[in-house]
Amino acid sequence: MHLELESTDFLNFRDAGIVGPWIDVLRFRVRGEGDDADLLAGLISSRWYDHSYAEPRREHPGPRGGIHGPYRLDVIVPDTFTRSSPENARTRVREWAHQWDTLPAAFETRLELFVGSIHGNSSVYELPDLRATAEHDWGAVVGEDGFHEFAVIDSTRETVTLLVATDD
Repeated sequence: MHLELESTDFLNFRDAGIVGPWIDVLRFRVRGEGDDADLLAGLISSRWYDHSYAEPRREHPGPRGGIHGPYRLDVIVPDTFTRSSPENARTRVREWAHQWDTLPAAFETRLELFVGSIHGNSSVYELPDLRATAEHDWGAVVGEDGFHEFAVIDSTRETVTLLVATDD
């Protein structure tokens, strides 16, 4: 079983006049069968997951660097994730997004499209804050205002969506 990148979306808060925060969404098509732990393992092992988030995402994944956001990749395993609910995940992303100035209405509409990628009938897993035990040497440059990550497994287990909301 493996995951194949299907699409990417990126919401830069600069479009709302706020420098730093952004939301990155990767949608993967599941090839093969597996339970949630298998799908999380497939996500973690994807070359697309090995990304620092301190630089723009490339058209193709770069060489493996062993970094995922502020964390060392070698400490992230399926059991690292905690089960969440779609409602909780959507609320957490909205609260994080609204810690800055009031967002313009057009940007708010775009934000809701991103939040909507956390479907109500999906299994949602959150990567907890691992800074105390897994931050890499220069990890502090990513997520000063939070590093929020949710893996969303659709009810049919045909797609996995990775949503990361953070800043650099």
